[in-house]
Amino acid sequence: MSDASPAQSQHSVVTPAPNFHGKSIDMKRFLFLTSLLVTSALPASALTEGEIRQCNALAATFGPKKAEFDALTAARDELAAAAETAGEDWENAEALRDFGADKAAAADAKKATYDEALIAFEATQRTWQTAGQQLNADFATFNATCTADD
Repeated sequence: MSDASPAQSQHSVVTPAPNFHGKSIDMKRFLFLTSLLVTSALPASALTEGEIRQCNALAATFGPKKAEFDALTAARDELAAAAETAGEDWENAEALRDFGADKAAAADAKKATYDEALIAFEATQRTWQTAGQQLNADFATFNATCTADD
């Protein structure tokens, strides 16, 4: 038994730092598990023929939307790495700024490159988030309307 109080023991808990890949792995796991639900058989008596057609049409969009989401994930990850590298380059150049006008100009150029990389990353991040939200909404719609209540 430990002599530490509950408040002290809370401070000893180490949590891993968040990263770009942690969320995409969780999203991939969610998408995989949800896709298993999509492939389950629908009871014929629970849905009308028109509803079954709508459900099949919605299910048919999951593959292309997931492929788009995966492509956006890869692009986002590449842009995140590029922005990180550009930021490090700028920080290194900034450290030399006071050693001459040419060093200051180089630092300014590195800052502009970093700003452009960050803008590209943020735009792709927003698109990625929107695509993920839409895909999740489609899964929720499918689950709410196309699966049988047990």
